[in-house]
Formats: sequence, C-alpha cells, structure tokens
Amino acid sequence: MPFTPQQGDAFGGAVPQLEDYLRIWRMVKSNNSFQGMECNSFTEAFISQQRADPKEVSRRAAAQIVKVLREQVGRRKVECLLRASTMTLIVDDKKDHRVVLFHSNLSNERGGSGLVQVLKLGEQSLANYEEDPSVRMAESIERGLAALETPLHMDTDPDVLTHLREIVRHYTSDGCPAAKKCGRILAQRFCPNLTLVNRDPAHCIRTFGLKCLNEVCFCLWLVDV
Repeated sequence: MPFTPQQGDAFGGAVPQLEDYLRIWRMVKSNNSFQGMECNSFTEAFISQQRADPKEVSRRAAAQIVKVLREQVGRRKVECLLRASTMTLIVDDKKDHRVVLFHSNLSNERGGSGLVQVLKLGEQSLANYEEDPSVRMAESIERGLAALETPLHMDTDPDVLTHLREIVRHYTSDGCPAAKKCGRILAQRFCPNLTLVNRDPAHCIRTFGLKCLNEVCFCLWLVDV
C-alpha cells in the first residue's frame, strides 16, 4: 500500500497500525479464523507490552481491514487488466459457491491473474427450475466482472466494464454441460471477442487427487517422510 509522510496522521490514535494490516494479510493468506486472529493479536500485544493495558485487534476491526485490503488488491487487478489485451475466465462450481478466476497476457505482473469473485449459489425454487441454469451462470459471471471493476461506495464505470468484456477471449470450466453452455452464452451476450470455449482437462484430476491426498493413510505416510 502506498504511504507518504503526509499520511502519518491517518495512523494516529486508536486505529489499526501498519503491522496490523500485515497480520491480517497473513491471516487471510493462511485461512485462519477471525477468532484465532483476535486471540493471537492479544498475545502479541501482551508480549510486546507497548501499552499498559494490552488490547487485541477485534474481529470487527479485522473485517474492516480485510475490506481495505480487498479494495487495494481489486484496484491493482483492474489497473493491470486495463493494460491487458487478452483474458481467460476459469469457472469452478463448488458445493454451495462458484469460484471465478482469470488469467491475462500480463499474468507475470502483480494483478495480472487471480480471483474475479466468489459467488454464493442461491437456493433452488420452483421459479429457478424454470430458468436455464446456464443463463443464470453467465449472468452471475457478468455480475462478478462488474463487481471487480466497481470501487467501494462508487458506481460502475461502463467503459472499464466494456474493456473487461472485450478482452475475454477464452473460457474454461469443468465438463458439466451447463458450464460449457455458459461459455457460449457469454460469447453471445456479454463477451463479443470470446472465441474459445473448452473443458478444463485437469479439473477431474484435481478433484479426485485431493481426496487421495486427504486420506488418513497418505497423511500418516507423509508425516513419516
């Protein structure tokens, strides 16, 4: 995060400090819980004894810091994609959520690849069964692109969203027929330059390989090694 001496007042008083941002970043990258982070921060504050009354970083403050970090990472992705000419969308439906990833021709730069959005799948109803699931899937991906480029508490920039749509040229997903049809709908409705829609051949390998790696016998063998 950019920081100048003129911004020093922003960290004055009882507000999260730069080291707190680093701790929260590590927590997010390590898949730790907010409760565990709160306990660890109190232990660190007690050990350092920088205050007479040690205080932890509360879960509410941690959630606000995560929003700031997410916004910073999102802006970096959009800045990189504005300079990109091609982008691949990778879609993977989990049990109750959908993960949308991207890779651009600038994937070797920071922000050139990563997460578009994690979308929570809605509950099924009689009205939903009458709709085409591929259409709903394509519309959710479109909303994910719009959410990626929209700054916090601001409106969507149509020019930026149009650019993101136009640089999408490749779509890949698992072998589900609805997911593959979703790619064709994206090409017809939202992404005019999307020309390649295919199945991810490594999806099944990752899915079944993970189950093998989580087997008790394999984990015990790995610990012994």
